[in-house]
Amino acid sequence: MKNMKESIPISIELSRFTNRLGIIFSNIAIFALILSYMGFFSFLTIAFLILIAGILIILSLGTIFIMIPNFGDFFSSSIKIAANISTFFLDHTYLFTTITLVLAIASFIIFIFDKKNRQIGRMICSVFVCLLALIAIFIMKVGVFS
Repeated sequence: MKNMKESIPISIELSRFTNRLGIIFSNIAIFALILSYMGFFSFLTIAFLILIAGILIILSLGTIFIMIPNFGDFFSSSIKIAANISTFFLDHTYLFTTITLVLAIASFIIFIFDKKNRQIGRMICSVFVCLLALIAIFIMKVGVFS
């Protein structure tokens, strides 16, 4: 059992806890930002799949339909799956962006009030994540991907 003189004061423990909490919030905000941009990038994935299929058909001079008898069905089912994934991410872009903004602002506030461990890099990262989240909201409001 620890001696009372050896125990760490609660203010230091609280400072360490809030520092860790700010780092966790910052990491989750970055992950949510990636999820909010997945809807935009999934359109590129669909275009890439169509491009690859077109190149395969052209390069094989149509013999891909003989080598893989159900190539058309396989290709159309993969496009449908990619479209469903894209729709999911586009439908939930506002949710992911809101999570990003809330957690990035919370981590920024936590880092501002931490006087011992100034995490300037994390503070700048939180501001940058907020800016990218606002850009995602602007893109959705303009309706580029709607």
